[in-house]
Amino acid sequence: MVVRQPRATLGDSFTARTQGVWDVDPVHEVIHVDRADQTNQPVTYRRGDVAEAEPAVPGRRVCVGWIFG
Repeated sequence: MVVRQPRATLGDSFTARTQGVWDVDPVHEVIHVDRADQTNQPVTYRRGDVAEAEPAVPGRRVCVGWIFG
């Protein structure tokens, strides 16, 4: 089971200069991405979407369907 990080924990991650946090939920087959520059606007990617790792890994994109097989 995947549990979303509390907002306070995400803040700690971003204080430590983490640029992005991926929360991969295999049950619902979604990926929630929180970015340091958009802390109150998480992006949710679903099967059929292409998830981005910006700005942590510029240019890196992954098909969500590939992750869940």
